[in-house]
Amino acid sequence: MKAAFENSPTTFARSREGVGGHVFDVILGLLRQYFGSEFINGTLRLFSLCGQFGLWASAAVVIVAGLTAGLRHSDSNQVFLEILFAAVLVILQYVASRLLFVLERWDRLVHAQLGSSAPTDGLSLISLFLGVMGLVSFTVVAFRSGTPNLLFVALGVFIVFAYLSLSMLNLEGMNIAIVPETSPAEEALGLLQFCFKMMLRITPVLFGTLILLGFFQLLAAWIISSGEVREPSPGYYQVKAWDPLESRSLAPDDDQELSNSLNVRAISRAFEAAGRVFLILGGLFPVSTYLLFVLGQLGLALLASILAIPSRLEQLERERSEVTDV
Repeated sequence: MKAAFENSPTTFARSREGVGGHVFDVILGLLRQYFGSEFINGTLRLFSLCGQFGLWASAAVVIVAGLTAGLRHSDSNQVFLEILFAAVLVILQYVASRLLFVLERWDRLVHAQLGSSAPTDGLSLISLFLGVMGLVSFTVVAFRSGTPNLLFVALGVFIVFAYLSLSMLNLEGMNIAIVPETSPAEEALGLLQFCFKMMLRITPVLFGTLILLGFFQLLAAWIISSGEVREPSPGYYQVKAWDPLESRSLAPDDDQELSNSLNVRAISRAFEAAGRVFLILGGLFPVSTYLLFVLGQLGLALLASILAIPSRLEQLERERSEVTDV
C-alpha cells in the first residue's frame, strides 16, 4: 500500500493546505506523479547535449553551404564569411558548455523557502495553458500564411512552456521548501529566488531548443538552395528590355522559370536568416543567464541584509537590557 505522504516536507506542507478537491489539483497531482525530478533532470541534460552538438552540426552545415555557394558563384568572400560565422558558433559552444555546468551547480546549492505552493501551482497552470495556445496559434498562422518557419516556432514555444510548467511543480528538486510559518518578507524573497531558479532551469531547455531550431532551419535552407532552379540566362533580361514582341512570345516559359527561381531563393534565404538568429540567441542565452543570476543574487543578499536589520536591532536592545539589569 502506498504511503499517505511521501518522505518530503514540501509534500506534507502542501497537504496541510487542504488541496485535492479541485479538478486542477487532480491534474497537477498527476503531473507531479509522472514527471518527477528524474524526468526534469534528464530533460535538462538532454537539451544541454542537443544544444552543444547542435552548434557543432550547425557550424559544419554553415561551412559546407558556404563552400557550395562560393564555388557556384565563384565568390571567395562568401566562403570566408561563412567560415568566420562557423568559428563564432564553435566559440559559443565552448562558452555555453562551461557556463551550463556552473548554472547546474548553482541550482543545486541555492536554497529557498515559500509559505505556500499556491503561487507556483497557479503559474504552472498558466504556463501549460500558454504552451498549448502557442502551439495551436502558431500552427494555424503558419498554415494560413504559408510560412513554414512558424511551425518550428510553434513547437519551440510548446516545449519551453510545457517544461516551465512541469518544473514549477517540482519544488523539491529545486531545493525550495514549503514552510507555512514563512513571514511575508521571507515569502517575497522566496518568490524572487524562485524566479531566479526557474531562470536557471529554463536556460538549458531554451539553449537546446533555439539551437535545434536554428540547425534545422539552416539545414532546410541548404537543401532548398542545393535544388535551386537554374537562373534565367542574361539574354532573357536583354530580350525583355529591347524586344517586347519577342519577350511576349517567350513569357509563359521564361516567366515561370524566373518565378520558381525567385520563390526558391526567397524561401531559402528566409530559413537561413531565421536559423542564424536562433543560433546566435541560443548561444548567448547561457551567458545572459549567468550575468543576470549573479547580479540577482547580489540584490537578494542586499535585500536580506536590509530586512534583517530590525531583528538585529531588537536583539541588541534585549542584550543591552539584560546587561543593565545585571
